[in-house]
Amino acid sequence: MKRCFLVVIDSLGVGEAPDAKEYGDIGTNTLSNVAKYVGGVDLPNFNNLGFGKITNVEGMGEKHSGTVGRLSELSIGNDSTTGHWELAGLITEKEFQTFPNGFPSELINKIELEANCKFIGNVHASGTEIIENLGEQHLTTKELILYTSGDSVFQIAAHEDICNLKELYMIWATAHIRGGLERGMKWWKEGKLLNKKNTFEDYISVAKFLIEKKYTSKKKIIIRI
Repeated sequence: MKRCFLVVIDSLGVGEAPDAKEYGDIGTNTLSNVAKYVGGVDLPNFNNLGFGKITNVEGMGEKHSGTVGRLSELSIGNDSTTGHWELAGLITEKEFQTFPNGFPSELINKIELEANCKFIGNVHASGTEIIENLGEQHLTTKELILYTSGDSVFQIAAHEDICNLKELYMIWATAHIRGGLERGMKWWKEGKLLNKKNTFEDYISVAKFLIEKKYTSKKKIIIRI
């Protein structure tokens, strides 16, 4: 196969995974449960692709024209990043660190200093919940809303009149340039300030790995910061 279009519908689950019990996810099935709640769905294209074959979806049948399969991750973990990495061919053998009580103050202080911003929140919450709780304070103080959910992701919410998309990308780059804290604070520090060259060595190592494994080539690979 010379070309593939991979479409990921994040969080549209079609049933619990074998390790669901470890994460309190027994009985989860977003697509099936939503369809049942609304009294059935009218999604002819999804139906034609075979979603009704993957799991029981009210309003969908089992007749389809696509090739249908249902897979479970080999990786250890229950977060989006792990799933995305496995789609690209990388199996995660160690679960990412999560932050149920928010991110360490040392990390937050350093990001605020480097990105020239201030955060409020730094709690475990859903995106809609945190905006409802801190939205007015954000608009008044212009401090950015920081939160994390069921994974290790450093998430920022901001009104575009206070922090435009370009500015937000720069803050994300400051926070994620070495991928976060999954390899510890020492590793993260070694990619900051005068040690920033280490982050580019990370990029080079990843690029070499992808080329070596024939996921891409020197002519096709690009890096976006």
